[in-house]
Amino acid sequence: MESGKDKTNSLQNTRMNQKPISTIDLTQRNNRRIINTGSGFITIIVMLVFAFLLDNAGYPAQWLLLVLAILIPLTIIHEYCHFIFQWLFSGNRPHLGWKSMFPYSALATSARTTRNQGIICALAPLLTITPALVLLSMLFNLLPKLILLASASVEVASCFGDLFQVSWFIRHDRQLKWGRIGFANALFQDD
Repeated sequence: MESGKDKTNSLQNTRMNQKPISTIDLTQRNNRRIINTGSGFITIIVMLVFAFLLDNAGYPAQWLLLVLAILIPLTIIHEYCHFIFQWLFSGNRPHLGWKSMFPYSALATSARTTRNQGIICALAPLLTITPALVLLSMLFNLLPKLILLASASVEVASCFGDLFQVSWFIRHDRQLKWGRIGFANALFQDD
């Protein structure tokens, strides 16, 4: 009779040997280029729009530097948001780290969730941080409101990679399980 620890090791070994149905590595050069171009383009448009709004309200556009300063802790909060949902759904502590100069959260290597839970994990920052910033902006007068709304808009731009991943998820059957192999996201047949 197998002990609980032996069953866990056996399940992890089975999962480690599974062949994925599909993989996507968001750190791969071409994917990184698509994500950075999309995020960058949206951020430039957002900054131009908010520079125009600030100027028309009589404030110098330099106030947008505050948005860039807010972006640093916001990026860390963004990844912690992924981390919390990945942990919640998988039951395994995800990996939180830095790749180049950016933080990231990745599902634990042996963890599996459903494809739909993967979609929720990917969308979690967009569906929590952005509305929180918009709601918070309603408490303030024009200048802080514009800064918070610009920050919310840049947060949406930073979700471009998350939306890229969601587009990959929805092209696959909802019965598949989400996991990872190295830095690549992978979809597997159900155990």
